[in-house]
Amino acid sequence: MMSLSVIAVVVTANAYLLSAAIHFGFFFLHLRRWKQWARWSTWIAWGFHSAALIAWIVEAGRLPLFSLYESGFFFSWVVVLNYLIVELILQVRVAGTFLLPLVFVFLLYILTQPRMAVISAEVSHLLVAVHVAMALLGYGSFALAFIAAVMYVLQEQQLRYKRFSLLYQRLPSLETLDRIQYQFILLGQPFLTLAILTGALWASTVWGRFWGWEVKETWSLVTWIIYSLYLAARHWGRWGGRRAAWLAIGGFLAVMVNYFVVSSLSELHNF
Repeated sequence: MMSLSVIAVVVTANAYLLSAAIHFGFFFLHLRRWKQWARWSTWIAWGFHSAALIAWIVEAGRLPLFSLYESGFFFSWVVVLNYLIVELILQVRVAGTFLLPLVFVFLLYILTQPRMAVISAEVSHLLVAVHVAMALLGYGSFALAFIAAVMYVLQEQQLRYKRFSLLYQRLPSLETLDRIQYQFILLGQPFLTLAILTGALWASTVWGRFWGWEVKETWSLVTWIIYSLYLAARHWGRWGGRRAAWLAIGGFLAVMVNYFVVSSLSELHNF
Protein backbone atom coordinates (compact mmCIF):
# COMPACT_ATOMS: atom_id res chain seq x y z
CA MET A 1 0.00 0.00 0.00
CA MET A 2 1.34 3.42 -0.95
CA SER A 3 2.19 5.83 1.84
CA LEU A 4 0.52 9.19 2.17
CA SER A 5 3.61 10.99 0.88
CA VAL A 6 3.83 8.83 -2.26
CA ILE A 7 0.12 9.35 -3.00
CA ALA A 8 0.71 13.08 -2.59
CA VAL A 9 3.59 12.98 -5.10
CA VAL A 10 1.41 11.12 -7.65
CA VAL A 11 -1.41 13.64 -7.22
CA THR A 12 1.10 16.49 -7.57
CA ALA A 13 2.58 15.05 -10.78
CA ASN A 14 -0.88 14.74 -12.34
CA ALA A 15 -1.75 18.28 -11.29
CA TYR A 16 1.34 19.53 -13.12
CA LEU A 17 0.38 17.43 -16.16
CA LEU A 18 -3.06 19.09 -16.25
CA SER A 19 -1.49 22.53 -15.86
CA ALA A 20 0.99 21.76 -18.66
CA ALA A 21 -1.91 20.77 -20.94
CA ILE A 22 -3.68 24.06 -20.19
CA HIS A 23 -0.49 26.01 -20.94
CA PHE A 24 -0.11 24.17 -24.25
CA GLY A 25 -3.71 25.00 -25.15
CA PHE A 26 -3.10 28.67 -24.41
CA PHE A 27 0.27 28.77 -26.17
CA PHE A 28 -0.22 26.65 -29.30
CA LEU A 29 -3.99 26.67 -29.88
CA HIS A 30 -4.59 30.37 -29.22
CA LEU A 31 -7.16 29.57 -26.53
CA ARG A 32 -7.12 32.98 -24.90
CA ARG A 33 -9.75 32.04 -22.35
CA TRP A 34 -7.25 29.58 -20.94
CA LYS A 35 -4.84 32.36 -20.00
CA GLN A 36 -6.15 32.74 -16.45
CA TRP A 37 -6.68 28.99 -16.16
CA ALA A 38 -2.98 28.52 -16.93
CA ARG A 39 -2.05 30.81 -14.04
CA TRP A 40 -4.39 29.29 -11.48
CA SER A 41 -3.73 25.70 -12.50
CA THR A 42 -0.03 26.23 -11.79
CA TRP A 43 -0.76 27.72 -8.39
CA ILE A 44 -3.10 24.82 -7.59
CA ALA A 45 -0.51 22.25 -8.69
CA TRP A 46 2.14 23.97 -6.58
CA GLY A 47 -0.35 23.95 -3.69
CA PHE A 48 -0.62 20.17 -4.03
CA HIS A 49 3.17 20.07 -4.19
CA SER A 50 3.42 22.07 -0.97
CA ALA A 51 0.86 19.82 0.74
CA ALA A 52 2.84 16.76 -0.38
CA LEU A 53 6.01 18.34 1.00
CA ILE A 54 4.30 18.86 4.36
CA ALA A 55 3.00 15.26 4.27
CA TRP A 56 6.56 14.05 3.74
CA ILE A 57 7.90 16.13 6.64
CA VAL A 58 5.14 14.81 8.93
CA GLU A 59 5.74 11.20 7.85
CA ALA A 60 9.55 11.29 7.96
CA GLY A 61 10.02 13.86 10.73
CA ARG A 62 12.54 15.85 8.68
CA LEU A 63 13.03 17.78 5.45
CA PRO A 64 13.29 15.68 2.26
CA LEU A 65 16.96 16.22 1.48
CA PHE A 66 18.93 13.00 1.74
CA SER A 67 18.31 10.93 -1.40
CA LEU A 68 17.59 11.49 -5.09
CA TYR A 69 13.88 10.91 -4.47
CA GLU A 70 13.74 13.29 -1.52
CA SER A 71 15.95 16.03 -2.92
CA GLY A 72 14.26 15.83 -6.33
CA PHE A 73 10.90 16.53 -4.77
CA PHE A 74 12.22 19.52 -2.85
CA PHE A 75 14.23 20.75 -5.87
CA SER A 76 11.19 20.71 -8.17
CA TRP A 77 9.17 22.55 -5.50
CA VAL A 78 11.81 25.32 -5.44
CA VAL A 79 11.87 25.52 -9.25
CA VAL A 80 8.11 26.00 -9.53
CA LEU A 81 8.13 28.53 -6.69
CA ASN A 82 10.74 30.56 -8.55
CA TYR A 83 8.67 30.35 -11.73
CA LEU A 84 5.55 31.56 -9.91
CA ILE A 85 7.46 34.56 -8.55
CA VAL A 86 8.65 35.45 -12.07
CA GLU A 87 5.17 34.96 -13.50
CA LEU A 88 3.64 37.10 -10.76
CA ILE A 89 6.09 39.98 -11.19
CA LEU A 90 6.80 39.95 -14.93
CA GLN A 91 3.75 38.11 -16.32
CA VAL A 92 6.01 35.71 -18.24
CA ARG A 93 3.36 33.01 -18.37
CA VAL A 94 4.74 31.39 -21.48
CA ALA A 95 7.66 29.97 -19.50
CA GLY A 96 5.26 27.51 -17.91
CA THR A 97 4.76 25.88 -21.31
CA PHE A 98 8.44 24.92 -21.27
CA LEU A 99 8.82 24.25 -17.56
CA LEU A 100 5.75 22.29 -16.41
CA PRO A 101 6.16 19.27 -18.72
CA LEU A 102 9.74 18.96 -17.45
CA VAL A 103 8.52 19.11 -13.85
CA PHE A 104 5.96 16.37 -14.58
CA VAL A 105 8.56 14.08 -16.20
CA PHE A 106 11.02 14.77 -13.39
CA LEU A 107 8.46 13.81 -10.73
CA LEU A 108 7.68 10.59 -12.60
CA TYR A 109 11.41 9.84 -12.65
CA ILE A 110 11.96 10.34 -8.94
CA LEU A 111 9.01 8.04 -8.20
CA THR A 112 11.18 5.23 -9.59
CA GLN A 113 13.89 5.95 -7.01
CA PRO A 114 14.19 4.56 -3.43
CA ARG A 115 11.73 6.53 -1.33
CA MET A 116 13.36 6.81 2.08
CA ALA A 117 17.02 7.45 2.73
CA VAL A 118 18.82 5.64 5.54
CA ILE A 119 20.16 8.44 7.73
CA SER A 120 23.31 7.80 9.73
CA ALA A 121 24.39 9.89 12.69
CA GLU A 122 26.90 11.69 10.46
CA VAL A 123 24.36 12.55 7.78
CA SER A 124 21.81 13.77 10.31
CA HIS A 125 24.16 16.62 11.27
CA LEU A 126 22.57 20.06 10.93
CA LEU A 127 25.38 21.23 8.63
CA VAL A 128 24.45 18.52 6.12
CA ALA A 129 20.84 19.70 5.99
CA VAL A 130 22.02 23.29 5.45
CA HIS A 131 24.55 22.12 2.84
CA VAL A 132 21.95 20.20 0.83
CA ALA A 133 19.25 22.86 1.16
CA MET A 134 21.62 25.57 -0.10
CA ALA A 135 22.61 23.43 -3.08
CA LEU A 136 18.99 22.74 -4.03
CA LEU A 137 18.01 26.39 -3.68
CA GLY A 138 20.89 27.27 -5.99
CA TYR A 139 19.90 24.57 -8.48
CA GLY A 140 16.31 25.86 -8.45
CA SER A 141 17.50 29.33 -9.40
CA PHE A 142 19.78 27.99 -12.12
CA ALA A 143 16.87 26.00 -13.58
CA LEU A 144 14.85 29.19 -14.15
CA ALA A 145 17.92 30.88 -15.65
CA PHE A 146 18.23 27.88 -17.99
CA ILE A 147 14.59 28.14 -19.13
CA ALA A 148 15.05 31.87 -19.78
CA ALA A 149 18.29 31.21 -21.68
CA VAL A 150 16.65 28.59 -23.90
CA MET A 151 13.79 30.98 -24.69
CA TYR A 152 16.36 33.70 -25.41
CA VAL A 153 18.19 31.49 -27.93
CA LEU A 154 14.92 30.55 -29.64
CA GLN A 155 13.80 34.17 -29.87
CA GLU A 156 17.20 35.43 -31.01
CA GLN A 157 17.40 32.80 -33.76
CA GLN A 158 14.08 33.96 -35.20
CA LEU A 159 15.16 37.60 -35.17
CA ARG A 160 18.53 36.83 -36.73
CA TYR A 161 17.16 34.77 -39.60
CA LYS A 162 13.85 36.67 -39.86
CA ARG A 163 11.87 33.44 -39.67
CA PHE A 164 9.01 34.38 -37.39
CA SER A 165 6.72 31.75 -35.96
CA LEU A 166 4.20 31.45 -33.15
CA LEU A 167 7.13 31.43 -30.72
CA TYR A 168 8.08 34.96 -31.76
CA GLN A 169 4.63 36.25 -30.89
CA ARG A 170 4.45 34.42 -27.56
CA LEU A 171 7.96 34.70 -26.15
CA PRO A 172 8.98 37.75 -24.08
CA SER A 173 11.46 40.29 -25.43
CA LEU A 174 15.16 39.49 -25.52
CA GLU A 175 15.79 42.16 -22.90
CA THR A 176 13.30 40.56 -20.49
CA LEU A 177 14.71 37.06 -20.98
CA ASP A 178 18.29 38.30 -20.59
CA ARG A 179 17.35 40.05 -17.34
CA ILE A 180 15.57 37.00 -15.89
CA GLN A 181 18.51 34.77 -16.77
CA TYR A 182 21.03 37.10 -15.14
CA GLN A 183 19.00 37.76 -11.99
CA PHE A 184 18.43 34.08 -11.26
CA ILE A 185 22.10 33.23 -11.70
CA LEU A 186 22.93 36.18 -9.45
CA LEU A 187 20.51 34.68 -6.91
CA GLY A 188 21.68 31.09 -7.27
CA GLN A 189 25.44 31.59 -7.08
CA PRO A 190 25.51 32.64 -3.38
CA PHE A 191 23.43 29.55 -2.53
CA LEU A 192 25.88 27.31 -4.37
CA THR A 193 28.79 29.06 -2.65
CA LEU A 194 27.21 28.46 0.77
CA ALA A 195 26.57 24.82 -0.18
CA ILE A 196 30.25 24.30 -0.98
CA LEU A 197 31.43 26.11 2.16
CA THR A 198 29.07 24.27 4.53
CA GLY A 199 29.98 20.97 2.86
CA ALA A 200 33.67 21.69 3.41
CA LEU A 201 33.05 22.65 7.04
CA TRP A 202 31.09 19.46 7.66
CA ALA A 203 33.79 17.38 5.99
CA SER A 204 36.38 18.89 8.31
CA THR A 205 34.39 17.85 11.37
CA VAL A 206 33.73 14.29 10.15
CA TRP A 207 36.75 13.36 8.02
CA GLY A 208 39.32 15.83 9.31
CA ARG A 209 39.78 17.63 5.99
CA PHE A 210 38.02 20.51 4.27
CA TRP A 211 38.56 19.29 0.72
CA GLY A 212 39.51 15.93 -0.73
CA TRP A 213 38.95 16.32 -4.49
CA GLU A 214 36.29 13.63 -4.37
CA VAL A 215 34.41 13.48 -7.69
CA LYS A 216 31.30 15.27 -6.38
CA GLU A 217 33.38 17.98 -4.71
CA THR A 218 35.39 18.48 -7.87
CA TRP A 219 32.39 18.72 -10.18
CA SER A 220 30.60 21.08 -7.79
CA LEU A 221 33.66 23.33 -7.99
CA VAL A 222 33.56 23.11 -11.80
CA THR A 223 29.90 24.19 -11.74
CA TRP A 224 30.70 27.05 -9.38
CA ILE A 225 33.51 28.21 -11.68
CA ILE A 226 31.18 28.20 -14.72
CA TYR A 227 28.65 30.43 -13.00
CA SER A 228 31.39 32.63 -11.57
CA LEU A 229 32.76 33.10 -15.09
CA TYR A 230 29.24 33.97 -16.25
CA LEU A 231 28.88 36.69 -13.60
CA ALA A 232 32.42 37.99 -14.21
CA ALA A 233 31.79 38.14 -17.96
CA ARG A 234 28.54 40.02 -17.41
CA HIS A 235 30.09 42.47 -14.96
CA TRP A 236 33.56 43.11 -16.36
CA GLY A 237 33.41 41.74 -19.88
CA ARG A 238 30.05 43.34 -20.62
CA TRP A 239 28.79 40.03 -21.89
CA GLY A 240 25.14 39.66 -22.62
CA GLY A 241 22.83 38.33 -25.25
CA ARG A 242 23.54 35.07 -27.03
CA ARG A 243 26.96 34.35 -25.50
CA ALA A 244 25.62 34.75 -21.98
CA ALA A 245 22.58 32.60 -22.78
CA TRP A 246 24.73 29.74 -24.05
CA LEU A 247 26.96 29.98 -20.97
CA ALA A 248 23.85 29.81 -18.75
CA ILE A 249 22.69 26.73 -20.67
CA GLY A 250 26.12 25.14 -20.27
CA GLY A 251 26.11 25.89 -16.56
CA PHE A 252 22.80 24.14 -16.01
CA LEU A 253 23.89 21.14 -18.05
CA ALA A 254 26.84 20.93 -15.64
CA VAL A 255 24.35 21.04 -12.75
CA MET A 256 22.37 18.15 -14.24
CA VAL A 257 25.52 16.11 -14.85
CA ASN A 258 26.46 16.75 -11.23
CA TYR A 259 22.99 15.81 -9.98
CA PHE A 260 22.46 12.61 -11.98
CA VAL A 261 25.77 11.31 -13.37
CA VAL A 262 28.46 12.39 -10.94
CA SER A 263 26.35 11.33 -7.95
CA SER A 264 26.29 7.76 -9.25
CA LEU A 265 30.10 7.79 -9.29
CA SER A 266 30.46 9.29 -5.82
CA GLU A 267 30.98 7.13 -2.74
CA LEU A 268 30.09 9.97 -0.37
CA HIS A 269 27.01 11.55 -1.99
CA ASN A 270 23.63 10.07 -2.83
CA PHE A 271 22.78 12.83 -5.35
